[in-house]
Amino acid sequence: MITEPLFVAFGTPDYEWHLSELAHTLQEFRLAHEIHYVPCLKDWNLNAQHKAVVIASCLEKHDRPIVYLDADARVKQKPVRFWGLDADFAAHWREYRHGELLSGTLYFEPTDAARKLVAGWIQTNADCPRKWDQLNLSRCVEGFRAGLRIKELPASYCSIFDAKDMHDKEHPPVIEHLQASRQLKSKVRT
Repeated sequence: MITEPLFVAFGTPDYEWHLSELAHTLQEFRLAHEIHYVPCLKDWNLNAQHKAVVIASCLEKHDRPIVYLDADARVKQKPVRFWGLDADFAAHWREYRHGELLSGTLYFEPTDAARKLVAGWIQTNADCPRKWDQLNLSRCVEGFRAGLRIKELPASYCSIFDAKDMHDKEHPPVIEHLQASRQLKSKVRT
């Protein structure tokens, strides 16, 4: 039996409008979801690193696949690829940027391997608090690669709204990211 994933997002008060808009698109496609609100930690990197904590909590609380979406994501089509995805972890790697792992859309199966990956990510974030959580995750994925069933998501599942290399008329965005951090990052005191 294929288990429906739970779509998860979180944000600080600055992202409240974006989270509301994301929830609207999730409801439009009748996707089970959970939105988490957290206080601002006064540092953008620390705020972003909380992503791993939210994912770990959801993997512990729910015995189902978790699809993490950044607060500024918008679901444009039903993301059917997540149903029955045979992987511990899935993400999109952007070839244009030398294989950069994008963390705006992430998939975690409730397996020991996925839980170990997230625990490693939390530890790496704690060890490197000034480093971007996405880079810390990439480092962890490389370190856990041998014990992890990994699938690559297509660009349409982590599409950046203004990135020409991520748009294809044959494969329009399924999940699009608006890059709200470009404006909001500067509002957070460091």
